Amino acid sequence: MHRSLIALSLTCCLLNGCQQFNALIKKSALPDMGPQIPATVRVKFDPSLTAAIAQYSDACNHPQELRIGSELEDVLVDAAHRTFQTVVIAGHSPADTRADVEADITLQQSGLKIQTDGVYDRLPTELTLESLVVFRDPAGKVLAERTLKTTRNERIILEPTQKRCAYVSMDPFLHDTAVVLGTQFMRESRALFEPSQAVAPVAPAAGIPPASAKPSVAESTGVAVIPSKPQGAPTPAAPLSDSVDQIPKPSAFQQPHTFVIAVGISTHRDPQVPVRKYASLDAEMIANYFQTLGGVPPSNIRLMIDMKALRPDIEETILDWLPIRVTADSVVIVYFSGQAKVSSSGDTFLVPYEGGTSASRLYPLKDLQIALSRLKAKQIVLIFDGSVARLNGDQKAKIKEPQWDLGGTHIMRLIATTGVREGLESDKLRHGLFTYYLLRGLKGEADDNLDGEVTLGELAAFVSRSVPPAAKSAFNQEQHPHILPAGQSGVNPTLLTKPSR
Repeated sequence: MHRSLIALSLTCCLLNGCQQFNALIKKSALPDMGPQIPATVRVKFDPSLTAAIAQYSDACNHPQELRIGSELEDVLVDAAHRTFQTVVIAGHSPADTRADVEADITLQQSGLKIQTDGVYDRLPTELTLESLVVFRDPAGKVLAERTLKTTRNERIILEPTQKRCAYVSMDPFLHDTAVVLGTQFMRESRALFEPSQAVAPVAPAAGIPPASAKPSVAESTGVAVIPSKPQGAPTPAAPLSDSVDQIPKPSAFQQPHTFVIAVGISTHRDPQVPVRKYASLDAEMIANYFQTLGGVPPSNIRLMIDMKALRPDIEETILDWLPIRVTADSVVIVYFSGQAKVSSSGDTFLVPYEGGTSASRLYPLKDLQIALSRLKAKQIVLIFDGSVARLNGDQKAKIKEPQWDLGGTHIMRLIATTGVREGLESDKLRHGLFTYYLLRGLKGEADDNLDGEVTLGELAAFVSRSVPPAAKSAFNQEQHPHILPAGQSGVNPTLLTKPSR
């Protein structure tokens, strides 16, 4: 939004009130994920979702209500229409309308926190939403369960009027948070029901009969309710058969001194920057794992996805949000999934959402690591998954290896691949290959000594030995993670505990 438009909107508010201010704040939109699935879905919303309300007080201490349910329902209905050819809403359509898939959606958790001691007109706010979607076939048999979850942090805007009571950006903030869940619903639905997609079945929750391993086909549309492997498609290696998208139940393990910054950028403002299809989902899952299994408080997690991952957003988190919270006992984990560029001299740059082909719009890795090295933390972990490419002006020049290790004795770096190379992504797994094994390791497979805990050293060793053979067998390509410094470095903190079986 241009500064002139903001100034005009503030002037209008001062003179005529703020009724139209929200209309000037750009809201996020659901992404276009391709043609609709040729099937009919019946969506049923539980009252826990439709009636959900968050209570809060405005800046004048007046009680207010944020109607979470109505906004979330609207966004999820829109997501269903963008995903399926026909959408039937339970309670609003004839009961005998035939559906190929049923999606029952409940709201499991919601929370709104406003820090009133923030900057006078920008108040740090956190909104958490968690929903459960149960997919069933026409006979009512459970096919899969998917958890949709996000915790969003923003600074909401106080009305620029003499009263200074209302938070005028609250509704767009709620809408943008709901869009994250709607996007997750679209991804999960397409992974399960889109023709030619092949995904591993997810183990049902305790007490629910397991879905059949055989595909169930809706006769009216010919759409596989649980898709099978396409004819002639190569069979991936056995290690790729496990699903990591079923978020484990929260453990009792608590880490109030751990901080997680998860950045995932799938698409960029500049269309010349290649798409990293699953980067945003990768970042969401990393944040979810550290919250559920790692016991990291939601207030200690910053998740920045796509257009919310501008360079100023990342710098504000690294330079302002993080330093005032970190202590000598802290562990800081910075995860970035997306694109990186490297110059002929080896200088490495991360590509933020607004970044393009020019180095002036990129985020120098040296700036990030200088900021991290100044933190008085016990251990800092920098994780990168994505593609490393040359800067446009250096296509013909002889290029040095990307410089990932720029100093900092307490900074450990887990880099998805060595050199200038594309980090592999799997349409079957819907993750970057490196992040997929990160998640498997965090879920417990990296626990080499079987003590029920996953340490940083165990995780680094697990991805180092797991990714190369999987890349070779499933993709017939090379990918070797780069762990810096080599071997054990500094302390070896416990990252999280294994989920209970």
